[in-house]
Amino acid sequence: MSFETLGLSFALIVVVILWIAAPLLRRKPRFAEQADAVLVERLQQHYERVLTALRDLEEDYSLGKLDQARYAAERERWITQGVEVLAELDRVGALSATDQTVGELDAAIDRQIEQAVAAYRKVHRLA
Repeated sequence: MSFETLGLSFALIVVVILWIAAPLLRRKPRFAEQADAVLVERLQQHYERVLTALRDLEEDYSLGKLDQARYAAERERWITQGVEVLAELDRVGALSATDQTVGELDAAIDRQIEQAVAAYRKVHRLA
């Protein structure tokens, strides 16, 4: 066997090993991406529950069902949970600044507030 044949065989073996190992060397396995997607979905659902609880708390307080001290304590607890969920979503990467600019986020928040106010007015006019 000559050195050229030996070198060519070695190069071929290296290429085959790299080709076989390529899926193992990927940055993130497919199951990890799916797990991240499930985590993001659950965190978003939890955040929606926090927002619903805050809305219900506001309504109960406005109707006089809660006193000031309990309202303040409950509100602080729910806001803390909301901040923790948002921080976790940010850590996972679900809240990316590259997805939306600050202006787009402000506009989306404004639209949600306007929709909530319109729905509130509609319900209370009928009552």
